[in-house]
Amino acid sequence: MTKERETMFQSYFEMDTKNLFQHRNEIKEQSDTAKKELALINEVLDAKHYNEARNELASQNKNFGTVIINTDSNHLQMKVNVKKKVSWDQAGLMTTLDTQMNADDARHYGKISVTIEERKYTNAPPAIKSLLEPHRTVEMSSTTYELEEIE
Repeated sequence: MTKERETMFQSYFEMDTKNLFQHRNEIKEQSDTAKKELALINEVLDAKHYNEARNELASQNKNFGTVIINTDSNHLQMKVNVKKKVSWDQAGLMTTLDTQMNADDARHYGKISVTIEERKYTNAPPAIKSLLEPHRTVEMSSTTYELEEIE
């Protein structure tokens, strides 16, 4: 335990139970408020920069990934990462793996949880991709923003 953590632990340990719960509730409330504010700031970033990031990705023939866009400051640029979330139709994927692929390929690409690792799908030959594609759903997972100073 670090010295700071040890000191905090001791301080909390010495509190009576009522005060400890009151303090915990205050911290939880502050945390909830901070999470809501963070979500709001992320919404504002999306409203201001998401379309520009998507347009830049489209110009690179991509739907997801990381792009650099300029900001309203001459000395700052923003790195925007549009993440994807991939899910698979479980029943359809199981049928495809069991009936339309040879056993070695099915074992290589499929997993017991009935999913396909995205890197394997991306690198799969077209014939395999065409069998798997109907069972694949790609959605936007999240977008992250990082501000970088331009030198």
